[in-house]
Amino acid sequence: MAETEPRVVGNALRPPGGSSTSTSAGRRGGGACPECSGTGWKALGPEGSGPVRPCACGDGPGASLTDLGVPQSLRDRTLRNFEELSVGLRRAKKIVGGWAGKYPDVHAGLLLTGPSGVGKTHLAVAALAAIVSERRIAARARFVYLPQLLRRLQGSWSDRSLSEESLLAPLFESEIVVLDQLGADSGSAWVEDRLLYLLTRCLNDGVFVIGTTVYPTSGPRPRHSPVDEPPGSAKEALSRVPLPETLGEKITARAVSVLREACQFVEVKGEDYRETVLQHGLGYY
Repeated sequence: MAETEPRVVGNALRPPGGSSTSTSAGRRGGGACPECSGTGWKALGPEGSGPVRPCACGDGPGASLTDLGVPQSLRDRTLRNFEELSVGLRRAKKIVGGWAGKYPDVHAGLLLTGPSGVGKTHLAVAALAAIVSERRIAARARFVYLPQLLRRLQGSWSDRSLSEESLLAPLFESEIVVLDQLGADSGSAWVEDRLLYLLTRCLNDGVFVIGTTVYPTSGPRPRHSPVDEPPGSAKEALSRVPLPETLGEKITARAVSVLREACQFVEVKGEDYRETVLQHGLGYY
């Protein structure tokens, strides 16, 4: 395997997996490997400096998805069991798989967009699984269900044992953060401000974001006003149908602009898997 330059995160020099070369992780046989200190990556330079390569011990930590905050119902999601029911789903899986296979040699995160039930969260968790469980890269990662995080941040106002910084610190100290359901809980200036702060900090701190959202990142051109169309015409009736909300309308155009710098946008096209497949499997007759 070709030598890989280590990543610099903050003031710490880290190998591609993200763990410091001085990290001591336990081995199955007891004790850390003396060559890589249990990280699975061996520095080629003096005193743990310079390029790194996989250690011959093959003993990278391989974090558990449970430790990363992935809900129990999602811990079995992998790229292998993602069903390619359409060309759009096959394309999205290929992009996500390619990203996970190249990590940490990537330049941005991913924003998975598409309607409910097409597999956005499945792919986001599968990317984590491919990196930390299959490739056994010791990347620090977190899965966050955004509506729940926002409620916990609001709860910190009345709980003196919590603070916004203590709740957000694990995210900023990570190397990969999955932000599930962007735009699901919005509508207030406080929510918009917190989301913009979170996204900006992730970008500035070098945290790769994998986001999911049901809202399109851009919408069609505005329709004509009803007064511009003859009363009773088809165009007049169509002009009264509300257009779907965009992500910019839910979390602000500024936040979407940050995402455009932080992530590759990937449209996940397909039908609702819960409706077309799962419901048929739940029948008792």
